[in-house]
Amino acid sequence: MPTDTESGTSLLVARQPLFDRSLDIIGYELLYRENALATVADSHELSMMTHVTLASAVLGIGLEPLVGSTPAWINLPQDLLEQDLWHALDPRRSVIEVHETTEPTEPVVSALRRARAAGYSLALDDYLPDGKTAGLVGEAQMVKVEMTYDHDLIRRTVAQLRRGHHLLLVAEKVETPNDFEFAYELGFDLFQGWHFGMAETVSGRDMPPVVASVATAMQRLRNPSATDADIEASFQADPTLVIKLLQLANSASYGFRNVTSARKALQLLGRGKLYQWLAILLVACVPRRSGVDDEHLRIALERARFCELIGGRIPGAEDASAYFLSGLLSRMDALIGVPIATVLDRVHAPQHVRDAILGGGGVMAEVLRLSDAVERAQFADARKLADALGVDAQLHAAIVESATWAADTRASLA
Repeated sequence: MPTDTESGTSLLVARQPLFDRSLDIIGYELLYRENALATVADSHELSMMTHVTLASAVLGIGLEPLVGSTPAWINLPQDLLEQDLWHALDPRRSVIEVHETTEPTEPVVSALRRARAAGYSLALDDYLPDGKTAGLVGEAQMVKVEMTYDHDLIRRTVAQLRRGHHLLLVAEKVETPNDFEFAYELGFDLFQGWHFGMAETVSGRDMPPVVASVATAMQRLRNPSATDADIEASFQADPTLVIKLLQLANSASYGFRNVTSARKALQLLGRGKLYQWLAILLVACVPRRSGVDDEHLRIALERARFCELIGGRIPGAEDASAYFLSGLLSRMDALIGVPIATVLDRVHAPQHVRDAILGGGGVMAEVLRLSDAVERAQFADARKLADALGVDAQLHAAIVESATWAADTRASLA
């Protein structure tokens, strides 16, 4: 998400989902990194600029492409709380996070009470019993506790917060399955962390039937000896697949109308483009059991479009559609729990796409690494990678456009 500071430096913003105990997504925290502005004078000015820019970017772009219909969790420092900056945000679409360095002063308490009276929800970030925000517990509805702390300290913190308070407790920095299990058993209400975006590969698991049907059709499209009738037969074997293909073909995202058969889609698109569409269906057909699966789908679609946009702007790079495939297929292990090499075999992925995904070198592999850095809000690394690829100026627009495209595509396949 782009926005410019007075120094001419653009900030990048990513987001990370929060899940409830049923693993449904209940919101996204907007993430930013100040170290991308290391050339700016002092830390106080930097904090002010970063947070003002964040709020301006949210207002400029709109929350829908970023967080859908769920609230955005936005971290504000003490000086901006006291200035009532939250007035710029919609209380129905926002949760204000109180930074851990905030002092429990009278102006802060007054500001928080004004915010609550205006309908805003408040969360204390990175809470510790002896931290600065301990005196603000009575003003908040939610408290976030890092799972990186000592387990005994976390237990004591939870016990203290449960006594005499009606609070939602958020386990943040949930990085591993053990972190999640520990937080769940302690009774945390909400969960946040990179654990939920990681692949979970289960030995011996095979592709779900509808996904296997898509994979078969993709194989035939990549087979030069397969006829159009052979390819159409792949669709006819699974009516669900035909329906999803026609939904996608006739969606606003692609501009076609009255596409009534797989053969018609093949005639309009050609094999190369239809293979790309099938790759979209490959991720869209995966059964989704929880919000975690929905998040994996979002990441896969955004990653595909991001890689396509970046790949298409690299001087002398290969066909941008190959970058799209690399981004999309690189997240299939997270979606279906099947080893990535197996997925690539089943769909007959082009060799250069396969090499890039499996850790090879080259420009495509670097674009995948850039996508990784953006997704994990490692923006200092992202800028270095983008600069090396010659696409730093296009980075912001690619992030925004990929989010919008993914949201539209998901809606067309719903």
